[in-house]
Amino acid sequence: MDDAQNGLRTTPTLRENPLLNFAREHVTLLVSVVGAVIFAIRCIVVSGNDIYVATTLLAETSVGDAVRALLFTLLPILIILLFFGTSFAASTRIIKGRWRDWMTLGLALIGPILWLGGYSLFGGFQEPISLLVATFHALLPLLIFIVVQLILKVRRLLVRWALLALTIAFMLLSYWDIPQALAGAFAGKTFWLPPERIVFQKEAPFTGYVLKVNEDYLVILYDEPRIIIERKKTTLDDRDFCYPKDHKARSSKLASDAPVCP
Repeated sequence: MDDAQNGLRTTPTLRENPLLNFAREHVTLLVSVVGAVIFAIRCIVVSGNDIYVATTLLAETSVGDAVRALLFTLLPILIILLFFGTSFAASTRIIKGRWRDWMTLGLALIGPILWLGGYSLFGGFQEPISLLVATFHALLPLLIFIVVQLILKVRRLLVRWALLALTIAFMLLSYWDIPQALAGAFAGKTFWLPPERIVFQKEAPFTGYVLKVNEDYLVILYDEPRIIIERKKTTLDDRDFCYPKDHKARSSKLASDAPVCP
């Protein structure tokens, strides 16, 4: 007899789960904590794992700057997660025989639209063949989720796990660039502020990132080596955003206003 029929329940429902209840009631707190953790990780990474420099970055920069700089990387990842989520929901409804429902059809269409939209937004369609590749990847998760749910019904345990392992391996190989993009977003050493060509009196130009400016001093992060310095504003000769030598700005009419980073 089911526990629920006896008036007893050993497994808490989603509404009774204390962790989920805490998450619902403290969304703002959780977002702040996640943002702070991301900020701390990025400070450590961009400082070259130098805890002293990372600690100074924590004091001299803001969480908002680091998190905002990740938006262009996290946005496609968010689109991808929604894409997989809608594909999984559609596959579940199809397995249950609801493939004619408008909800199922809508979910089945939303997933590929999200994928193709994100693919186009971030410059994926550079060659004609890319459209075919993107379409294949847009439909693949729905098919794989259906296959996985059918595999789970296989009675022979060894066969079931072997088929699941092969399916998961195929999916990981098909979307290997996703974990790479995610790792690059958090593990990349590129600083979140734009690089500047900075010149102080009696000093050679250097590439740096201006962390803070007050009435008397500038706080600057050197690009190489990653150290933080403080200089008087009265000794500043020039500062301007700079570009790599191979950047398109160097071949434009504005090249004089786009100095090369030292």
